[in-house]
Amino acid sequence: MFRNTLLLIFLIFTFNSKAQLTKGQTVDETLKTVIRDILQLSADANVSEINEKYIHPEFGVYDVFRIGVPDTFEQHSAIDFSFPTGQNFSRYPNLMEITETAIPKEVVTYNAIFDCNEMVWDREGLFVTDSISYPRISEILKQAVFETSKFSKSFHKQVKHIEENSHRVVFTELDIVFYLTKIDEKWYLTLFDRVTTDCSA
Repeated sequence: MFRNTLLLIFLIFTFNSKAQLTKGQTVDETLKTVIRDILQLSADANVSEINEKYIHPEFGVYDVFRIGVPDTFEQHSAIDFSFPTGQNFSRYPNLMEITETAIPKEVVTYNAIFDCNEMVWDREGLFVTDSISYPRISEILKQAVFETSKFSKSFHKQVKHIEENSHRVVFTELDIVFYLTKIDEKWYLTLFDRVTTDCSA
């Protein structure tokens, strides 16, 4: 009887844990294939193919980073694996450190959280989630330093589309966080998040 009770508790716990991982998530195999392909191309240092296949010609790619306390961003037409030079340090995503042996075999549907007190992720691995709460460019634009009227309508439309149609990818081993956005029924890399793991503020 006692053994059966323990088994029942275990099954309930397992079911609840899985439910927490997948609740509200709509991740298909196509998206997971894109994630693996981007990481593999990074391991191969094939930046030209990443730009050709996964950087949208109109959206480009947004790089969100932090200088001091406030978050800020830059928009670029392509990514580059070169080391930073001069004031262009914000242009280069941390993909160049990926090796083929380091790429996890499984893409897990989970909203990974970074703990700034302990400087660790709550889980280790390669994760994807449709939960996009931070960073949001629309929130960054509310800072006094930005004059939103100077940004075009198409820019605001792009930002809105990214925030409403993206999945967040986290590769904890290298603290890589980026967004994949569905545009015209295809997945594109639209944003690098370099503030989640920046606990300087």
